[in-house]
Amino acid sequence: MALNACGGNQIKAADLLGLNRNTLRKKIRTHSIEIVKHSRRN
Repeated sequence: MALNACGGNQIKAADLLGLNRNTLRKKIRTHSIEIVKHSRRN
């Protein structure tokens, strides 16, 4: 949910969750979470 709220930006999502970016990346790999980056254009 944090990644969706941050448009797929891992740095912003990690900050939102109070985690280090590398810790978030490890959790993404461990739980096989798919990253979807959102375009700013509609």
